Amino acid sequence: MKNTDNNYPNWEAILATKTDEQLVETYNHGVQLRAWGTARMKYIHHLKNEILVRNWDASILFSEDKNTFSLAKPVVLENGKLKFQ
Repeated sequence: MKNTDNNYPNWEAILATKTDEQLVETYNHGVQLRAWGTARMKYIHHLKNEILVRNWDASILFSEDKNTFSLAKPVVLENGKLKFQ
């Protein structure tokens, strides 16, 4: 069976409804996961985009060109800036 976007939750809409605190918790939960696949790739893509939309200082998670996104360490949000825990 060929996978299409219809096979996955609407992560863009789901993540957009989260509060800042909930989005940070969602990110931190993803740090612990070691699974990989198409669904996770789509989820991470939308998580990355939602973090960028929030206009936080999230420079610790991104490369300079915003193409590389890290899920290496848990973070906290303090005064609009993400910091490692």
